[in-house]
Amino acid sequence: MKLKKLGSLFVLTSACLAMLASCGGPSNDNGGDETPTVNLEDDRELDDDEKTVLFDNVQLKLWAVGGEPDSSTLNGLISNFNKEYAGQINISVNNINEENYYSQLDSTWRNDKSSFPDIMWIHNNKISLYASKAKQYLLPLTDEVLEKANCQLDFTQVYEGIDRVNHYKGTRYSMSVDAHGFLTYFRQDIIKKNNLGFDNNTRFIPESKAEYQSLLEGLTNKAKAGQLLTRDINKGTDHSWVVAPTTFAASYVQSSDPDGLTALYANGGSLMDEAQERVTFHENEGFIRYCTDQVENYNKGYITTGTNTALFSAGKIAMFSEGPWWSSSNYEPNFNNSDLRKAGNGVTAEEAADPIYGYPLTSSHAKGWWTLDENKDSEKAQKWYGLGHSICASANIKSYTKVAAMMEFTKWFTQGTNISDGEYNLAKWCTSGHIPAWKNVYASNEYKELVSKKATLRGLGDPADIIALESLEYQDTLFSALQSTVVQIQSALSGDGCTVEKAKQIIAESGQSCQESVDMLKILG
Repeated sequence: MKLKKLGSLFVLTSACLAMLASCGGPSNDNGGDETPTVNLEDDRELDDDEKTVLFDNVQLKLWAVGGEPDSSTLNGLISNFNKEYAGQINISVNNINEENYYSQLDSTWRNDKSSFPDIMWIHNNKISLYASKAKQYLLPLTDEVLEKANCQLDFTQVYEGIDRVNHYKGTRYSMSVDAHGFLTYFRQDIIKKNNLGFDNNTRFIPESKAEYQSLLEGLTNKAKAGQLLTRDINKGTDHSWVVAPTTFAASYVQSSDPDGLTALYANGGSLMDEAQERVTFHENEGFIRYCTDQVENYNKGYITTGTNTALFSAGKIAMFSEGPWWSSSNYEPNFNNSDLRKAGNGVTAEEAADPIYGYPLTSSHAKGWWTLDENKDSEKAQKWYGLGHSICASANIKSYTKVAAMMEFTKWFTQGTNISDGEYNLAKWCTSGHIPAWKNVYASNEYKELVSKKATLRGLGDPADIIALESLEYQDTLFSALQSTVVQIQSALSGDGCTVEKAKQIIAESGQSCQESVDMLKILG
């Protein structure tokens, strides 16, 4: 373990030296907590009010991270924007999948800055990294910049737990669009059929750590006793109930970084201390228990490693974690299909009329599942870590007119309404599996109607429950360290095996290694 840790530190140090040698940043400097200086050409043409910026065929390049269904939805909305602002602002969009997006940003900044985008549509866990001296890809959105760009956005409408990630060293660098996070998917039909639900078998999603654990144990122990009934819900298959094999495990392991961060934040923890000097995630009892509980549950047969969703639909596992995009593509067309709402092919008339059996696949964000009893009444006990998309002005922008055009687009996207039906553009975006980061959109009638139709949005729930990543100077290093900790433990489970003691050792050594990495980054400047 020690040799592996030192090797990782060496690789990180070498990468940092190479990065510092090749990645020059713009003149905007935010080395301390003071407001950075921004040097932009003031080429604005103002209306009679001396505030409103006039636009004459402003061209903006936008790079957006993501694939389907996000890209099609985003392209359609940007097409609408370009039509509405024809002759004023035109946005060309380049959709790049996550596997290539961030590396392509790095290589383009190093080798061809003229091709770097004007607007970056990114995951908000990258903001601090891209604002820091290590990258300096983002234009600081200081009060002066926002005023000169005629920003008309009311940022008090953004949920505080989400908006916190848009700032770096006290300065805003981005604007939130949405929030989303990994969901846990449940076969509520299996839970109901085996009388393992809550509130007299009328509720099938756990709402506490104890309920979550009882569901794991109840499903698996009933299978070991040869008493668990399951069925295949794939369209066109025989949906008759059958006895599950005694090797049945209730769930796959939890997701690595999303659920790990939820455990950390819900139990009052943080990645670093407030002074940003000492790594602390590995000391948080909630995070430690989140890891060791997986070890104990795996060793008892309650959970297993893997992500084979085919086993889930076939009734050979009852719970697993995946992103909201998965359910957007799989709820109605594949698993919650019409076969289950008509008698025949193994479905009884009573089951066909039952909404639980008729719509067996449901999902939920973590509802205190990793919160220890001593923290269950705390302010963050029910919070869960969520990612999200943010809009940033890149350091490639050199004029106030372009910043103002980006602000106009952001206002249109987050606060504007469709001219044909009067609905929020942001609500349209959310159909692909996101919840709005803006309070007024979440409270709107059109979003409420959307939630009633979209099981994914019901699973994601209230954006007020989301807590985004901390805004930290070495955010990327810390985020990766926490994820790596969980991955190492889960890999050990399916490899040579893992004990609670071994898991705690991995956690401690990961924290120490991360501290050494952060200390080295500080030396490198």
